[in-house]
Order: sequence, then C-alpha cells, then structure tokens
Amino acid sequence: MDTQIKSNSHEVSSATDFDEQPLLSETRTCHNYWCNYETNQSLSRCPKCGRPLLTAQTYRLLGLALVVLGGILAIAGASLLILVAPKVLGGIEVKLLIWGIFGFLLAGGLSIMMAGIWQAWFGKRSQSLVTIVIALLITIGLIAAIGRTLL
Repeated sequence: MDTQIKSNSHEVSSATDFDEQPLLSETRTCHNYWCNYETNQSLSRCPKCGRPLLTAQTYRLLGLALVVLGGILAIAGASLLILVAPKVLGGIEVKLLIWGIFGFLLAGGLSIMMAGIWQAWFGKRSQSLVTIVIALLITIGLIAAIGRTLL
C-alpha cells in the first residue's frame, strides 16, 4: 500500500520513502565479566544485568589506562627484582619467596599491559586476558599471605 503524503513544499511523495532503516549507533558491550551483552542500539544500560554498556572508544581509552598502569606495575616488579631481591637477608626460603612475589608482580604488570594493548587495539576486552590477569593477581595475594604466615 503506497499512500500519498503531502509535505510542506506541496510536493507529493510516497510513504515508502520514509521506511528506511534507522541509523545504528556503534556497538556497545556490557562490561560485566559474566554477561558480555552486545548491541548496536544506543542503550546506556545492559538489559540483562543492568550494568553500563561501553562503546569501543571507551574501551580503547580504558585500554590505554591499563597499558600505563600495567607498565608501572611491571617496572616496579622488575626494579624490586633487580634492586631489592639480591640484598634480602635470610634463608633460601625467604629469598625464593621474595623472588616469587616480585616475579609474579612483574608477570602481572606485563599481563595487564598486554590486556590493555589488546583492548586499545581492538576496542573491546579479551575475556581470556582478563582471566589471566585475575589469576595472576590472586596468585600474588596467595603467595604473599602464605609467606607471611610462614615467616
């Protein structure tokens, strides 16, 4: 059914001219680790979990922040390994614990940097890199807690 519509300029056009696809906004992704909802609609909150939906540009900016923070953490871990670890007094267990903590600190910083680079490059987060970062940070905490109880 092609109906006729008159516009303000007194021209006649068909209603099918107005049935074009609506413009889609850029892809938005839920930042919830378990949800990962994606849409092209301009929603501000995820309809599944209620968390904010982020655009690719936001993920890129957050990725750059991860690169900077991961670099600081990696430099701190490497500096502690080079400057502090050789000067630690105590038995071999203490030295191995210190080397382990500082090594995991370095590995965690490098992992965070890699996750940030990936996120800044592609505009979305990598679920596997986020899992690695979380696992490394939990491992650092466990090593520190165990070492504290042993010493």
